[in-house]
Amino acid sequence: MEHIYHIRYEFNEKGKSIRQISRETGHDRQTVNFSSALTPSSILALKMDCIFLEVSLAYHS
Repeated sequence: MEHIYHIRYEFNEKGKSIRQISRETGHDRQTVNFSSALTPSSILALKMDCIFLEVSLAYHS
């Protein structure tokens, strides 16, 4: 999750390009593009999905 916040900060606040962020972070451009386009509500939805998946996996094991 931290990489999403870092990418969004670099893109939105510092004005860096997708390519530049990709080179600096080591993530591919598709990941950087996806992360930079996320809104705060969609990040929350991703967190909730991760929590649900963890609970579900713990329950089924």
